Amino acid sequence: MSKNKILFAGDPHGCFNNIISAVQEYRPTAVVLLGDFNLKAPLDHYLESILDKTAIYWIPGNHDFVSTAEYEHLFHSPLADYNLHLKVIEIAGIRTAGLGGIFAGRIWKPSEIPKWESKQHWLNYMPSNIKKFH
Repeated sequence: MSKNKILFAGDPHGCFNNIISAVQEYRPTAVVLLGDFNLKAPLDHYLESILDKTAIYWIPGNHDFVSTAEYEHLFHSPLADYNLHLKVIEIAGIRTAGLGGIFAGRIWKPSEIPKWESKQHWLNYMPSNIKKFH
């Protein structure tokens, strides 16, 4: 088995015990947490016992924007620089990309009619300095 192991784990909703147990048992090179954390404290507080055992990366989920406090516990935690949203980086020798699950009401919210009909419709309304990146 390769030494370059990545553990992907999602939707802890405040309970990180299974993730911590998996890291202690399998000793992955890195962990990628897949959103919906429901944090009542900064992310690193939940993962203290494994911070020195593996690299930890994360991608936000839609539940991570429910309140200002939950957002800040994630995006302003000491692990903030390990956010993979809209990034492609190499983790344990493997190119890894992140795309968070975020519902932005200004674009689309489930059960409502989308603001934009298509990507082209959206691009038509973007400032010219943003269009060049698409």
